[in-house]
Amino acid sequence: MKTISKLFVMIVCFIMIGCVTQTTKPDVSYEKVQDHVWDNDQKNYWVTIYFTRMSFDPNVRLRYPPEHLYNLCKCIMDIMSNDYDYKTFMKEFNAQPINPQNAKIVYDVSMKCSMEEIQLMKLKQQNQEPNPKDTI
Repeated sequence: MKTISKLFVMIVCFIMIGCVTQTTKPDVSYEKVQDHVWDNDQKNYWVTIYFTRMSFDPNVRLRYPPEHLYNLCKCIMDIMSNDYDYKTFMKEFNAQPINPQNAKIVYDVSMKCSMEEIQLMKLKQQNQEPNPKDTI
């Protein structure tokens, strides 16, 4: 009888421990905010990837000096990181082959940033026009 009472006490203890422990759910809203935020390393990595890919194109190299090409790539990633959380970006825009709709999105963002960078290059060039008095 002692064995049965010990067994009974152990079962009751297991049941009570199983019923008493509370499980806490993680804060879902915090996770969503965390998913949306890109850290600096992730953003800088993708700026570097875009810069490297674009710098291999001879036409791009002729059109943009390196500092302007970097600004262009940074503009692209600033827009993409604001519009898409990191997980979605990795899933949708890092796929091979890329979905044509997503390729169009990247193209449109690149075109917008390109136009802005060309305007900045023209403004910078106008401000650095040599003065005719400085020429021989």
